[in-house]
Amino acid sequence: MKIKQEQYQEGIIVHFYNRVVHNELLFREDKDYIKFLLSFKKSIQEIPTSVYAYCLIPNHFHFLLKQNSTIPLYKIFNKTLSSYVQRYNIKYTRNGSIFAHPLQSKLIVDDEQIITLCKYIHLNPVKAGLVNEPEEWEFSNYREWIGVRHGELFDDFILKNNFIDIDDYIKSIKEFRQQILEKTLLELLDEA
Repeated sequence: MKIKQEQYQEGIIVHFYNRVVHNELLFREDKDYIKFLLSFKKSIQEIPTSVYAYCLIPNHFHFLLKQNSTIPLYKIFNKTLSSYVQRYNIKYTRNGSIFAHPLQSKLIVDDEQIITLCKYIHLNPVKAGLVNEPEEWEFSNYREWIGVRHGELFDDFILKNNFIDIDDYIKSIKEFRQQILEKTLLELLDEA
């Protein structure tokens, strides 16, 4: 469900996402992804947040976050996006917003939706045809989920409380993979 400003309360879980206009690229090179993530990381140091899942791909991003204070989560993106777009416009000699819409957000209310979203987000680069396996994509926290990288943008609460172990999550991803290639996110969440 679309989230209203007054719903931003401590403990809520929100899916944030956005897509660029036309055929623009949000991230043209690895340095762009890194700058975005550094800006995001700086913002969450000021606003207590649990990062459950994220993925950046060339034309859009997804974040599944838990709000751990009374400060609304969208403020993270106010800082991150304005800073990133400003640098991006200078670097690539362009003007205006790069995004097709204002920041998109959905309140996530049950465990099945959370699990579905984590898998959907982690499989995004596979669905987009950027890699064959989710662990090949550097700009998501899937590698943290499966224990091959130890990054700071990862809270293992969902993993520990919904899967037996890492192998169970990997198995779940493989089973989910076929569904994701055939259905939209809305269809998947309706089934959750």
